[in-house]
Amino acid sequence: MKKLSRNKFFIFALAFPIILLLSMLVKPLTATYLGESIKLQTIPYDPRDLFYGDYVDLNFEIEEVPLDIIYEPLLKKLDIHGDSSKPYQDVKVFIELKEDKATGIFKAWRVVETKPKSGVYIKGVMSPYVDWTADKGYKKVNINIPIERYYLEENTGKQLEKESSQGRLIATVKVYKGYPILQSVEVNK
Repeated sequence: MKKLSRNKFFIFALAFPIILLLSMLVKPLTATYLGESIKLQTIPYDPRDLFYGDYVDLNFEIEEVPLDIIYEPLLKKLDIHGDSSKPYQDVKVFIELKEDKATGIFKAWRVVETKPKSGVYIKGVMSPYVDWTADKGYKKVNINIPIERYYLEENTGKQLEKESSQGRLIATVKVYKGYPILQSVEVNK
């Protein structure tokens, strides 16, 4: 009887790490195979890091949203007037997306705090601080979405980095229930 319980413990000890590692693949694989494929416009960004090899660091147009598309109750959590006496925290949000039929690129049309029941959306974390964009004449809020690096083959990153710094890249992303997986990056012509 003792030998049987020791064997069960040994099998469990071997299986547990494998099951744990495999469970980490569920979300990415689900998004890859069941997700909807969308295109997102990037904005200029110039990365510098010697330790990661060839990659392009991406910022997306949907990460900088004007205040007028933020759902009204969510606006109360923002530091609109620059009152830094209150302790503010980042807020988990959902960016609802709609396709621009002319370009095929998805744009942010509303930011909400509760998960939408339908449509294409991406989960993100919204900063509580509002940035004033003088050259564009409006206030905006930054939302961080969990896709930012696109790794490339060795010695192929210079051209994409140049295109990225000019905001001419289009990213193809698969999205499933708010979880995005970056599929590819191409130059917008």
